[in-house]
Amino acid sequence: MKPNVKKLLILNLPYLFFVWLFMKVGEAYRLEDLYNALKEQPEAEAQRVAAALELYVHGSLNVFNHRTNIDIHNRLVCFDIKELGKQLKKLGMLIIQDQVWGRVTENRELHANTWFYCDEFHLLLKEEQTAAYSVEIWKRSLC
Repeated sequence: MKPNVKKLLILNLPYLFFVWLFMKVGEAYRLEDLYNALKEQPEAEAQRVAAALELYVHGSLNVFNHRTNIDIHNRLVCFDIKELGKQLKKLGMLIIQDQVWGRVTENRELHANTWFYCDEFHLLLKEEQTAAYSVEIWKRSLC
């Protein structure tokens, strides 16, 4: 990620947290919240990043721009990415891996075991980024 894009995100995320904390209590962020905050910025780079997000917010790849009805804190959670197209599969796998790592971290603090079953694990190894994240989860989970 380019430094100027990081700067935009760092400047906008505290605003989004404030909005969520005081105005949208109980609601999760959507990608559209970041998109709208970027659209309000006067910098050309903010407009460029917002334009890049538009396909994921209002376009045909907006599958992750919706609120969920799934309780991610259930004891058993099943993720199914079969229906995701090629363009969203990698993103979907990264989101799932992030959720798994979050659960492992929560359970470690509670001194509880986490059982993780992954059917067709080889799919995670096809992409460099998901393969590297898988290795990190595995290494950190052993501690």
